[in-house]
Amino acid sequence: MPIVELADANVACTVRRLGEVLGLSTRQIHHLEREGVLKRISSRVSSRRYRLADNVQSYLRYQRDYVTRKYSINGDQAYNDARSRRMAALAAIEEARAKQISGQFLQRSRVTGLMIGLLSQVRNHVLGIPSRCSRQLIGQRDLHKVRSILDDACRNCLIEASKFDSFDETGKNGQREMDA
Repeated sequence: MPIVELADANVACTVRRLGEVLGLSTRQIHHLEREGVLKRISSRVSSRRYRLADNVQSYLRYQRDYVTRKYSINGDQAYNDARSRRMAALAAIEEARAKQISGQFLQRSRVTGLMIGLLSQVRNHVLGIPSRCSRQLIGQRDLHKVRSILDDACRNCLIEASKFDSFDETGKNGQREMDA
């Protein structure tokens, strides 16, 4: 494209020439005209002439306002909200780690495993009551004595379950476990 010097910035130009100056297509120029950003001048030669300086300034104002609207109101606020949520999540994670290290929190897998062990132990003790008590109950006709034997067996089962305390860091063999 040849370089053209303008004698005056208020020169009237065509749609194509204005598009070349602004870096837009003719379709975009017409769209901006419909939005009221760019304005035609009335000319006897052609109805599609634009005053160059006024429309360039108008387009620059439009671009600045667009960027300000897009990034100031929604952009900064959305960024700050997202950053605040991220910082709160990181703080919650660090607090949970600190509580886990100090022993206030336990890992879910460890608690689940220990509870399964406890319930298995209680189940085995309860299911073992008939075989443990059967010899004592043979020939018993006194209901109070039968009830006392069964009650003692149940209570012993519960006492055994209450001694189940493996939430510390020791394993079944008494060795200290290391969680990775």
